Order: sequence, then C-alpha cells, then structure tokens
Amino acid sequence: MSLRRPFLWLAGLSLFGLVLLLPHDQSLDAQLPTRAVALGDGFQGLTHSGPDASVDEFLGLFVEPTAIEAIFRWSTPTQRWESWIRGLPGPLQSVQQVNQNTPLLLRLNRPTTYVAPPQSYAAGTWDVDPAFSALAFLGVGPVPVTDALAALATPDAISAVFRFNNETKGWDVFNPLLPPSLNSLQTLNQFDALLVRVASSVNWPFGAFDPGAEEVGARLQVALLTEITGPLAELVIGVQRGAELARDHVNAAGGVNGSDMVLVLADLGAGDPVGATRAIVDAGPVSALIGPLRSGHVREVFAAVAEPEGLPLITPAGTASDLTDLDGADLLFRTVPANAVYLAYLLNTAGVEQVAIFYDESSSPIADALQDNFDGTVTRVAYTPGGASYAAEIAEVAAGGAVAFVAIGTPDDARVFLPDALALGQFTRFFFDAELRDDSLFADLADPALNGARGVSSPAGPSQAAFDAAYVAAFGEEPGVFSRESYDAVIALAFAAERADATDGIAIRDALRAVAGPPGTVVVAGAAGIADGLARIRAGETVNYEGAASSVDWDANGDIDPAPEIWEVQEGTIVTIAP
Repeated sequence: MSLRRPFLWLAGLSLFGLVLLLPHDQSLDAQLPTRAVALGDGFQGLTHSGPDASVDEFLGLFVEPTAIEAIFRWSTPTQRWESWIRGLPGPLQSVQQVNQNTPLLLRLNRPTTYVAPPQSYAAGTWDVDPAFSALAFLGVGPVPVTDALAALATPDAISAVFRFNNETKGWDVFNPLLPPSLNSLQTLNQFDALLVRVASSVNWPFGAFDPGAEEVGARLQVALLTEITGPLAELVIGVQRGAELARDHVNAAGGVNGSDMVLVLADLGAGDPVGATRAIVDAGPVSALIGPLRSGHVREVFAAVAEPEGLPLITPAGTASDLTDLDGADLLFRTVPANAVYLAYLLNTAGVEQVAIFYDESSSPIADALQDNFDGTVTRVAYTPGGASYAAEIAEVAAGGAVAFVAIGTPDDARVFLPDALALGQFTRFFFDAELRDDSLFADLADPALNGARGVSSPAGPSQAAFDAAYVAAFGEEPGVFSRESYDAVIALAFAAERADATDGIAIRDALRAVAGPPGTVVVAGAAGIADGLARIRAGETVNYEGAASSVDWDANGDIDPAPEIWEVQEGTIVTIAP
C-alpha cells in the first residue's frame, strides 16, 4: 500500500486519514475485550479499531451518536479528503463506510465515548513512500518512539512523527534530530493515528494482534461509571484521569494476572445510569464497577446491576450516609468517607441551623451530600465558573435569610464571589470546602469579616504526596475533585484480582480487604509503589495498600472513616485547629 500525499489543512487544523483493510476472525468478536475512548468536543483524532462498518454502524459505537457532526478521512486513491457531514443527503456524502484501523478526524458538538471491541488481524507491512503519510500504530504500547523506529529496517527514513493531540487540538511531534527533551511526542500507544514524514521509501511492519487469543475472562476489565456529558463533565476529567493513571501504573508493572488491565468508560450523563451501566456490562466481560459519582445513581446501579451480577462496586464520590445500609451482599465499597462530606460534620458540630450554599455547578454531588447530611435548613444556588460578578447569584442565595455562608468552588472564583458576599452585609459566618484551602486567597482578600471562618479538608492520604507528584507529571496540573479516590479504587481492584488470581467479581470482592488493610507490608501510590505491591502479591506476600486519599481500611460495611482536617482563617492566614 503506497501513501504519497502530504497532510493538508482543513478548518485551521491538520488532518489525516488512511483506508486500510486487515484480515480478522469474526468468530472471535464476541470474546474480545472492549476498547473505550473518551472524546471531547471539537476536532478529535480516532482510529476505528472495530470491524468494517457503514457510517450508521460506526456511529452506533458511540455512547452519544448525535455528538458526531462530521467524519473526515483521507483517500489515498483520489488524493482528496472524503467526508460525511450530518444532515447532507446521502449522494453528497463521500464517506459511506469506515474500515478497520482507519485513522479518522471527527468533529464533535459535545463529549462522548467510542466503545468497540478491537479486532484481531494478521501480521503485515505498510509500504510507505517518501512524503507525509498517515497510518495507525498497531503495536502494543506504550512504546518509546525511538524503539518503534529502531524496529524498522531503515529507521533513518523517518524524519518526523506527528500525533494529533485531542486536548490541545495541535500536533505532538517527534524529530530524531532534536534533543529528547524538546520532543513533545515520546511514546506511542496502540491505535494511535500518526502522520509520518518519510525521506525515503520504508516498510513499516505491524505484528499480529489477536486479543481473543486470551482465555475469555482472563483480562481484568473494569467499568468506570462517570458523566462524560452533562453538568458534571468538568468534574469527570479529574476522576477519569485518576483512574487512568492507576491503570497505567498497573500495566507498567506487568498488568494483572499476566494481562493488561482494561478501563472502560460508561457515560451516565444522559440520565439513564442503569441503562448505560447495563450496556457496558452486557458488552463485557466486566469484573467490577467504579462509580457512579452521585449517591442516587449508586443506589440505582447497585440494586439493578452490581448486586444481581455479583460485581463489586467501589464509588469514589458516593457520600450519602444511607449507602452504608444498602449492601446485603458485601459488594458495595467506597473510597470516600461515608459521613457524607466533611462540611456536614463541620456545620452540624458548629451549631448552625440555616445555611446558604454557594457552589460551582460542577460540584453538585458535594452540595447534594451536604444537603442530605446537614441537620438544618438549606438554601442553595449554583454558579457558573469564570464570572466577572456574582452579585445576582449571591442575592438569590441570601434570599433564604441565612447568616451562615458555605462556599464550594475554586480560589479564582472565590476572589470574585466572596467580596460580593461580604458586601451584602448579611453573612456573619463563613465555611469553606477543601478546594478553598488556599493561603493566598485569604491573604489577598484580607477582610476582617473572614477572621474565624472555618474550612474542612480530607486528611492527607498516607501516599498523597507520591500520587500528587505522579499526577502532575502525567497531566501538568494538580489533581481534581475525587481524583485520588478513583485512583485508590482502581489500585485496590487490581491488587485484589492479582491476589485472587482471578477476574471473577466475587473472588475480587473476597480479596479487597486483604490487600487494602492491615496486616501486611505497606505499599503506597505511584508507579514505583504499585510495582512493588504487585511484585509482593505475585511472590505470595500480604500487602496493605495505603491510598492516596485515605488508608482504604474498609469496615464490614465497605466504608472508611478517616478524621477530617479542620482549619480556620486567622488574620488572612490558614491555621489547622483539628486534629
């Protein structure tokens, strides 16, 4: 197969595509592990790994098919871009079918998830002629780019490798002539869609790929139940990244029971948590569930799917107290405290009877849990981050008459809404969630009315520092809400499956407490800590995983109960007052 055309620019973005037919055994399809790719809005690169499909069949692989506005594919024979545009009559659509392992560029109007079983195929070679050429990387990654190129008969033929970055909407680049630190593309992952600049003809080999060759059920596959679409989409980023970082740490250490762990995303944002979860479980095999984020969804999914199917469910954000009494089969666990959020504890012990809750709209699970577990009366208003003024919203939440103001949001937003709240003159007591534990915020405001204001934070997990460092290194930003909790859930499941030497849900459940509580050798978060833990389990040792968010010492109800940190603002400075 020859590829001669350099990449072009369309709508301000460089695009690529390749029609490629590879043989596969259709009889294996039902046994193959699911591949799930979370996609944001705007332009997104994707390699279709499923079988050859019509456009309608291809769109059916997305959790939200209507999120796809356009499909772009480079046609080698015609040297032109072919496209499918939603709403155009059929005769005007130049893309009628999407073939296996076709690199695509999609235009989305909102985030969604692509879910398809990867297909098996025989080994082969792509013949790539000089110029810019597009292909999908079919090796099993992550693989350093230098290693991938070293496998070529003439590695010097490749003068540059480009990969479209779905988050930045730009290209990550590897240039062999540049120092390694200057290359934004360092590793290749399976099904990466690539653009390569070729100086002379080269044969690019790809090995046989047969995911169905493993015994069915031998691979640990875990479903992450989030809300990729809907009002919690921003919150989900941190949850998803925490889970993916844990998966990467596990797989870098050899995976579970000799196979890579697979994380499958289920989008509950359309308002049917049971249906979305059922679809992922039925596509299986799924060994365990992580999520959902809302306590109400935890109740529904546990009763309708997890308990009947015998699947352990670990929620990183379900904080409602009544979840403690929900489980009769010892399948429900959580990596977040059962006493709702710590704010409820703080307010109830402070003798507050009426509160005004002002919260970032993405933090509605925290506001829900606070309202569910606070003993008094609540007036609440959500705000949209990034506003220039919140005076109208502050007036709305103050209309209930509360003198106690509870803030759940970011320090940047608080620099705007706290002066609005102070200017109103109604609020005399202030309480803050963990994210507002920011010394510079109160030093900058320097308002005497905030003296004595109190906040509450999760206590630092035993391995929080190691996790935070790994998260920042991987994503370039601090962990988000429930990032640590989702990481701990994935690690606990991986350790339990390794100890049980099984991917059966009940076997994993029975091993969870044995790997996440005393006695045993303490292991911590981070790539090195997880590798150490897995090695010890394989050697027959007992480990005690001390998590990034907490010690993960589950009681008989699957709950944890770490003591919170309570802090107070004193003359513009944050002072810890308990424990």
